[in-house]
Amino acid sequence: MESYLTIKKGLEKKINIKKSIFIGNLFFVKDRGEINENLEKVRKRHINANHVAYGAIILKGDRREEYFSDDGEPHNSAGMPILREIKRENLANILITVTRYFGGKKLGIRGLIDAYSGCARMLIEESHPEEVIIHSQFEIPFKYENFGIISYEIKRHNGAILDRDYLKMNLLIKIPVKYEQSFLRKIREKIPDLNPIKIAE
Repeated sequence: MESYLTIKKGLEKKINIKKSIFIGNLFFVKDRGEINENLEKVRKRHINANHVAYGAIILKGDRREEYFSDDGEPHNSAGMPILREIKRENLANILITVTRYFGGKKLGIRGLIDAYSGCARMLIEESHPEEVIIHSQFEIPFKYENFGIISYEIKRHNGAILDRDYLKMNLLIKIPVKYEQSFLRKIREKIPDLNPIKIAE
């Protein structure tokens, strides 16, 4: 995977369906901990709500980890419809919560699915997804006479130097995944004894 789409600006929307109030919130998240933190905030803010259903996808390397909960609504009538809307737009590192205040009239399974998915879809449609380029990080031991060559190839491959340790003569760099193999090939052609070490995520 070379890039993914996400939404970094939070958003809140409210809809009323047959006297039930549905409040949708969208969050940018990077791990399960941030999912839990935002869920806790929503639950504290809406302490009297009947349900706080959610769907979320976070990116772990090339894997997409999916999370969802109906929070007491009938099975797969709330969390899964939210998750489907996130997947439909191929988004990642996104959490959508939909809080429900029951209005006294049951909506039925179909009605619940439409309400939760509709609230999630409204949030996504009114947001602005952006592409995030995925990078690989490398540690590169270097000699002063080779620094110019290394620096040139980093820039040529749209990378960046993150840190320089002149005592250990070591660089920490990032390179877009799409250019990783080209960068390694070129750098080894010019400096055969160079041994970049890829840093595991």
